[in-house]
Amino acid sequence: MPAAEAKVTLTAKNLLIQFLIEERLREFALQGQRWFDMRRLSVDPLFAGKEYTHVYYDADGKEKQRITLRPERLTMRFPEKVMTENPGMPNNP
Repeated sequence: MPAAEAKVTLTAKNLLIQFLIEERLREFALQGQRWFDMRRLSVDPLFAGKEYTHVYYDADGKEKQRITLRPERLTMRFPEKVMTENPGMPNNP
């Protein structure tokens, strides 16, 4: 891409960070990293109040159901082996 076309004119720090995160979403689509970004950004004060949703589509491509992900959906549960070897340790919700 020519340098003249790749210019970013944002000068405010927070707007630039949000632009970079949105660009990462587009650049790494279908790479399997989105969950990690949502997990990390869900506790970042800059992105406070942002809701993450999962959309189900029917066979015709029409939106069938939209689910807002709760914070506990952004935490992985420990495997059964870890829980067995650590009695008394609470598992993630």
